Amino acid sequence: MRTGFYLAPNVDEALENVEVSGNDSAEIFLHGLCAVFGLALHQRFGYPIEYLVDSYGEDSSMDSLIHAYCFDPDSELYVDVRGATESEDECFSEFEDFFTDGEVFGAPAEKMATWVKNQMGEKAFQQYLTSAMGLINQHPEYYSQF
Repeated sequence: MRTGFYLAPNVDEALENVEVSGNDSAEIFLHGLCAVFGLALHQRFGYPIEYLVDSYGEDSSMDSLIHAYCFDPDSELYVDVRGATESEDECFSEFEDFFTDGEVFGAPAEKMATWVKNQMGEKAFQQYLTSAMGLINQHPEYYSQF
């Protein structure tokens, strides 16, 4: 099963054509602010947040984050800004050039939110969280109702 932007012929191009905030496209929630989008999904649908880190080194903290996303345990789908997919490989293939050997961890939403706010500041966090929620509200079928 695949939903949302995963169905586009070119996912990156489809995301780049969706304006979410100022000069930013939805692509920013795939590369750069994926954790913010994961938090928005968690807030809206209650999905658990997971994150992929490069386990090549010894650091498995969020500081070595490759990608944050949600995993819906009921449907067994990986959900991020692209939509939903049942394939872990498809979810992670976008990031193959960024890690040697990945490891997945769960993240309590409060811990993820604190980490993101420390990285970008409260004001920017709230701005992008609002933008992420706006995109989710425009296309809830991409991210739920499986």
